[in-house]
Amino acid sequence: MKLPQSWNGKDVQLDVNRIRDYDLTYVKRKLIGSQQNAEPKKIYNSHNVLHAGKNVIAVQIINYFDKGGIAGYKDTSRHISVYPVGDELQKFH
Repeated sequence: MKLPQSWNGKDVQLDVNRIRDYDLTYVKRKLIGSQQNAEPKKIYNSHNVLHAGKNVIAVQIINYFDKGGIAGYKDTSRHISVYPVGDELQKFH
């Protein structure tokens, strides 16, 4: 994911939608968050790990039973996205 230069120095959030059952989310090999069975969505603060330019994001999902994975939103117009804190209008996906 390549983020705009105008986001430098801003606190950025990563919205990974709903995940079943357990996730570990990494940015540039650094764990930025994990949650188990949380609804409806997971938003992680990058703690200044995301930066302008290329970023590598990985989400490891552990499924205990039945269907696992990224469940998404019922509103299919919503996507996995990254945006500056307090400014969802600048979403990048």
